[in-house]
Amino acid sequence: MQFEDLSPEVQEKAKHCTTIDEVLALAKDEGVELSNSELESISGGWRTEKNCRRYDSTIHL
Repeated sequence: MQFEDLSPEVQEKAKHCTTIDEVLALAKDEGVELSNSELESISGGWRTEKNCRRYDSTIHL
């Protein structure tokens, strides 16, 4: 599932996740099932720059 496929509400929640654990909890709460390849992409897709967290659009939820 692509980030853009999520509802606007879930996209907004995902943008506020600051850790992989928060992303995984959100996915579970929203009933989003993640494949092994999606889990692998999450592990390297989050970054923090100048105290500003951004979503890398290559991450699949």
